Amino acid sequence: MDSVRLFLLTASILSAMLGGLYVSHGEAAARPVATLASEDEHVVAPIEPPSTDTAASLPTGLDVPVEAPEDLKADLFADPVTGVTLGPLVFRPIATAAVPEVRPAAADRGRRVAVRREPVVRLDADPGRNVILTARGMMARNETVRGSCYAYITEVFHRAGHDGWRTRSVIHEAGPSGPYADLDRIRPGDWLYIVNNPDSTPMGTHSVLFVGWEDRSQGYARTISHPGWAAGAHPGRESSYDLSRTYRVIRPR
Repeated sequence: MDSVRLFLLTASILSAMLGGLYVSHGEAAARPVATLASEDEHVVAPIEPPSTDTAASLPTGLDVPVEAPEDLKADLFADPVTGVTLGPLVFRPIATAAVPEVRPAAADRGRRVAVRREPVVRLDADPGRNVILTARGMMARNETVRGSCYAYITEVFHRAGHDGWRTRSVIHEAGPSGPYADLDRIRPGDWLYIVNNPDSTPMGTHSVLFVGWEDRSQGYARTISHPGWAAGAHPGRESSYDLSRTYRVIRPR
C-alpha cells in the first residue's frame, strides 16, 4: 500500500514539472528575443514591437519633414531580429542659426570720409577782414598747402568758416575772355579769378585774395595767393597783381 502511494506522489510531481516546462517553452516561442553579447555572458532581453503612437510622441524639430530616398527604405526599416517594419524613415533638416549681416565700413562702400577740421575761430566780425586775418595767420605759422592756387584759397575760406554756398556769394561770373568785373565793386577779402598772362595760349589764370589797392588807376592791388602746383607744398604769399582782367568774384558773408 505504501508503495502505491509513493508511486502516485512521484508521478504527480513529474507531471507538474513537465507542465511548467511546456508553458515556459510556449511563452518563449511567442516572443522574439535579442541576444546582447558581452565578454563574460549572454544577456537575453525581450524586444517589444514599437507602439504606433511612438512617432507622434517624439519631438519633431522642424515642421516640414523630408521623405527618405526610395533606395534606403527597404534596407533600413525592417528589424533583422524581430522582422518588424519600423518605417517610413523621415529625415529632418538641421536648423542653423541666422548669421548676422556685416555691413562694410564707410570707406569700403566707396563713400567719402569727411576730413576732421579744427573749430572755426572768427578773427573779425567783418567777413572780408576775417578771411584776410585767417590767411595772414597761416602765413605767420608757415603753414603750407600742396596744390594749386585755387586749392590754397579754398583752404583759407574753409578755415575762416566760409566753406559753402550759404556763407559766400558770387558777385561776378564770366569766363577768362570776359566780360570782366567792375573793379569798383571789389572789397577786401574777395576771392578773385584773374587773367595774369593774357598773351599765352590758353590764357594764364590765377586765384588771389584781394587785400587792398596799390594803384587803383592802373588796376594794381595787394593780394595773397599761392604759387601753384610747380612750387609743391608752399605757404601763401603777399604780392601785387594786375586785376584789370578779373572774370569772377566770390565774396565771404
